[in-house]
Amino acid sequence: MHTLKSTIFLTLFLALCALTQLDCAKNNNATAGDTNGQTLGDGQNTTTGSDADGVTGGSEDLPVIGEKDLAESPDTSSSDPDTKGGEDTTQVDDTEGSDGNLGSPDTGVNPECEVGTIVGAVCAPNGSTLLNGAEVRVETTDCKGTPVTLKAISGSNGLYELSGVPIGSQTVVVNMGSFEREIEVTVETNKTVDITSFGTKGCFQTSNPKTKLAVITGDHDHIETVLGSLGLEYDTYDGVNSEAGKELLKDEAKLLSYDVVFINCNVDSNTKVWPITPIGVSNAERDKMVANLVKFTAKGGSLYVSDWMWIIIDDTWPGRINWINAAWPASGYEGTIQATVTDSLFQTFLGKDKVSITYNESSWVVMTGVGANVSVHLRGDVKSGDGDVKNAPLLVSFKTEGGGTVIFTTFHHDKIGSPGSLTSPDMTAITQYLIFQL
Repeated sequence: MHTLKSTIFLTLFLALCALTQLDCAKNNNATAGDTNGQTLGDGQNTTTGSDADGVTGGSEDLPVIGEKDLAESPDTSSSDPDTKGGEDTTQVDDTEGSDGNLGSPDTGVNPECEVGTIVGAVCAPNGSTLLNGAEVRVETTDCKGTPVTLKAISGSNGLYELSGVPIGSQTVVVNMGSFEREIEVTVETNKTVDITSFGTKGCFQTSNPKTKLAVITGDHDHIETVLGSLGLEYDTYDGVNSEAGKELLKDEAKLLSYDVVFINCNVDSNTKVWPITPIGVSNAERDKMVANLVKFTAKGGSLYVSDWMWIIIDDTWPGRINWINAAWPASGYEGTIQATVTDSLFQTFLGKDKVSITYNESSWVVMTGVGANVSVHLRGDVKSGDGDVKNAPLLVSFKTEGGGTVIFTTFHHDKIGSPGSLTSPDMTAITQYLIFQL
């Protein structure tokens, strides 16, 4: 009779719990025998974990888990439940592509910590050229002292967003090629910090001690025009009227002091920059410059070379590019080529996959193909004195050992305001973006 009364009492008690959503698992009197796997009160499945007096641990023993955790790992079994919320991971998801948007914080970011949001735009020092494909990150700790790393990739309009940022003073680091910018911000609870409202908009800086640029001038090419349009500062070495450019390439210490070196095409005076020697003929001066460029790029330095200075690429990294004529490949005809943009980042920046490339003079260097691990960014059909080439590479790049980037382009840039300039807006935009890949 006593057993029957106890059974009736327990049945009524459990029914009452179900109706009122009480956490009956916390009440020792609710346990009678083995309740393993039984749904109690709020529907949370408890697991085997009886303590010494036979009472099954209730919801207070379960780790604190987010909605995403619960969906991916519905089994909350644990022989040693973590009442502090389980193991936290603090990396924030970065969605695929370069749209600049982030996913939600990963599993287990401390819910007790207050957070905010940072939005901004990646831009050149001129404040108007917006850059997609840049990495933006914040490395910090949350209120529990746990390391937190948040990352984003800037989208087509240069915009990015970092959510779930711990409150307080934070440093936003923006990286693109050789360029870096650090921006100090203060994050407040559930508020958004808009870096684009800052005086500098968070753009890369005109002069940055972390990124030193050098330009070797040319007589038919003026990459410095594009650098100036972006608001970048650079050192100039004469490659036309003196051998200052050659001396830079021969001086290992001075060369290694730069992060990026731009070598313009030289037509009538190319030997002032690089000695032209027959294939297989040794030249001590050339060999010294080759060795210096290998060291320069091995330390992460980047190099931009155009048109008739192709010989620098061929002497220093033979086999990376195939030329239409190994002895002298400068045979391209004057005219405009409708080129295909084969690089997705370039397509995003330009907003299209077809561009016009104008060659305002004949006898430009023609490529027919590339070697392993060389990226082709533009292709087009070429007519030349050495024959026609379908789908020929027009702009290529490759990484060297040590992480340096080498870019070779077949087209030029006129001086700003020069009479009869045929440098198209497409060509300028492509080169602007190229600079931030170096």
